[in-house]
This record gives sequence, structure tokens and C-alpha cells, in this order.
Amino acid sequence: MLFFYLEKFVNKKNGALIFLTGRANEVDKILSLAIDTDEYITKPFNARELTILARNLLSRTILIMHPEKTQ
Repeated sequence: MLFFYLEKFVNKKNGALIFLTGRANEVDKILSLAIDTDEYITKPFNARELTILARNLLSRTILIMHPEKTQ
């Protein structure tokens, strides 16, 4: 059910989506990636890894939304 709602709001032009969940089964991961989430991370997770992933996604999102910032 959650995937149904997320699919309606995911828009690559408006940002990035990191899916952080306790559900590690393959079906949930495939559904998440099918609606175009950027990352699917299961608990337990490494906080430093999550921070770096978020920073990288934010950087890419800013470059996509504001291509003039590449110079």
C-alpha cells in the first residue's frame, strides 16, 4: 500500500528519495526500485554511509535542478 502512494509523489525533477526501512525482503526492494527511488537501505544501517549517500544525492539533485551551478 505504501508503494502505491509513494509512486504518485516520486518525481525525479523535484528531488531524491532514500528508502530507509526495516523490511529487507526482495519484493519490497524491487517495488521500491521500480517506482524509481534512489536508494533502498535496510536496518541496521551505517550512519556514515547514509550521510554520504544523502550528501551525494543532494549534490546530484541540485545539479539537475540548477545546471548553471556546474560552472
